[in-house]
Amino acid sequence: MVTSIAPHELEALSGKEPIDIIDVREPSEWSAGHVPGARLIPLAQLKADPAGAIPRDRVVFVCAKGGRSAQAAQIAERLGRTAVYNLTGGTDAWRLAGLAVVVPSATPPARDPKAPTVADADASELVEPSLDGIVAQNLRALAR
Repeated sequence: MVTSIAPHELEALSGKEPIDIIDVREPSEWSAGHVPGARLIPLAQLKADPAGAIPRDRVVFVCAKGGRSAQAAQIAERLGRTAVYNLTGGTDAWRLAGLAVVVPSATPPARDPKAPTVADADASELVEPSLDGIVAQNLRALAR
C-alpha cells in the first residue's frame, strides 16, 4: 500500500533510517530546486526501467504537486515494494512548509541506487525557504 506523507513527516522519516527519495520531475524542474537527498529519475525513465530505478524498499516519490509521484508509487507497489511513500503536494508543499531545497550548481546527479538520505545533504547546498513558506508556517502556528 502506498502511504501519503506530508513534508514534515518526510523530514522526520528521513532522519530515522536510510530512505530512497526519488524525484520524478523533469531535469528543468529539478534544477529549480529539490528535496535534499533526492535523486532525479524522470517519470518516463522510471516507467522504461522500473526495476532498475527502484532497486529497494523504503522509497519516497516526489514531483511538483503529487500526481506524477503517485503514478511512480503505484509502479513501485506493482514491483512488490512494500514501504512506498508519496509526498503529498510535492516540492510545492515542501517549500510552502518552509523547508529548504537544494539547488544544483550544474547538471543533475547520475542515477545512483545508493543515493544519500536527506540527512546527508550538504548544508552549503541548501537554499533558505521562501518568504511564502515562512509566512505559511507562521500562519499554521498561529492557527493552533
